[in-house]
Amino acid sequence: MPCTQRRLRTQEQQNPAKRSSLSKFSSMSSENTGEWSEALRATPQIQEITNKVKPQLEEKVHKEYPVFVAVICRQLTLCGGTHYLIKVSISDSTDECVHLYVVQTLTRDPLEPELIKYQLKKKIADPLEPF
Repeated sequence: MPCTQRRLRTQEQQNPAKRSSLSKFSSMSSENTGEWSEALRATPQIQEITNKVKPQLEEKVHKEYPVFVAVICRQLTLCGGTHYLIKVSISDSTDECVHLYVVQTLTRDPLEPELIKYQLKKKIADPLEPF
């Protein structure tokens, strides 16, 4: 059993209340740990992660984003946590997007997601590839 599945099973056994939230994230991961998942429509859980890293991006680029909607996501699950590539729409009137690289460390109490890298001036049609 891959280490991520063991870790999730252990966390679920230790805290049954977290079972449903942990399973939501694990269901999106690729079947082979260590490979990026295919690009999938962002879920409400991905939007929640996106909302948490929005202030980090705004601080780094010195700009506020009134529109910040997760559109597409890819996920890479490793033993230490989950890496996300998230395409975020930043405009209601254009197809302008940003690409985010976010890491969520899996510990007994998962840490807040951290924005690692970002790409600005992307378009909705641009592929979401690791960077």
